[in-house]
Amino acid sequence: MFKDKDNRHVVSIRDFSQEDLLGFVDITERIKGNQADYATELENKKMARLFYSASTRTFETHGEAMRRLGGEADLGFRSTEGTSAKKGESLASTLRMYERYGADVIVLRHPRDGSARYATDIVNKAWVINGGDGNNEHPTQNLMDIFTINEKKGKLKGLNIVFFGDLRYGRTTRLVYPMSLFEGNSFIFLSHPAVSMPDHVKDYLKGVGARFEECYDPSKFPDIIHEADIAYGSRNQEERWAREGTTDGDLMRKEVRGRIVLTKGIINWAKPKENFIVMHPLPKDMKAPCITDDVEETPYCWYDEQAENGVYARMGILYSQFNDWWLDG
Repeated sequence: MFKDKDNRHVVSIRDFSQEDLLGFVDITERIKGNQADYATELENKKMARLFYSASTRTFETHGEAMRRLGGEADLGFRSTEGTSAKKGESLASTLRMYERYGADVIVLRHPRDGSARYATDIVNKAWVINGGDGNNEHPTQNLMDIFTINEKKGKLKGLNIVFFGDLRYGRTTRLVYPMSLFEGNSFIFLSHPAVSMPDHVKDYLKGVGARFEECYDPSKFPDIIHEADIAYGSRNQEERWAREGTTDGDLMRKEVRGRIVLTKGIINWAKPKENFIVMHPLPKDMKAPCITDDVEETPYCWYDEQAENGVYARMGILYSQFNDWWLDG
């Protein structure tokens, strides 16, 4: 991971090789198990969190990860309200300003696809972390999910994973990119056609020879769960539907809401594998959830542990950005 000392930005999960991912899991395991040993690693380092889009967990876990490593996370904003961005200040100007304020690492969350990659061309010394760029990617979420899967399953290969819900606009389902690097993994995409997995993702999977199939029939959910090792839900990204321009939001809500929903009843009917887990990036949409609350009454619900691992995973990312840890062999 980050073997190129001149390029340690975290922009796309597709920039990570299988070796990178295994290295990330290794260092994150070490940090989670021995946090006190890493408590001063980033002393005198500063983080700026520039969040042009709403977030709770991504914002908080990056800041907490920086503080647990001994660094500072006081720069930035969690909303553009009250900032010069509302006055029309450009993203480039804001990035340059925060770098001059002393930011060593910038976590950027922005509604525009490609904004994180653009940021790497603007900054001079600071490392950039993509905290979510439009409909594109959310690589640190993917990394924490990989860490969680390995922690629970003890492996990253030979897994049957079902992704369900809004797969078109849900960035976290790009987890298929890194998981397709591991032997024997297969994927099922269960969704409404209007929010199905994008063609460019499926084309990528075809190109690397990954096994996947699509399903639009909710009645197949129990059979799919019976065979699955992991079920990963993605909420309806209604705030992104409205930005598409070609999409009738009211029609989408009428057609898509409530169509693909995982319930405790489905799980009980499915009789899943003993080590089956349900994941979700959170937050859940309480008005139209893709996973009902009663799933939390089952032993398979794993999204609280998944969310907690967000701190440790981001500690692993930050530590790796500032240290040549892989040189130790």
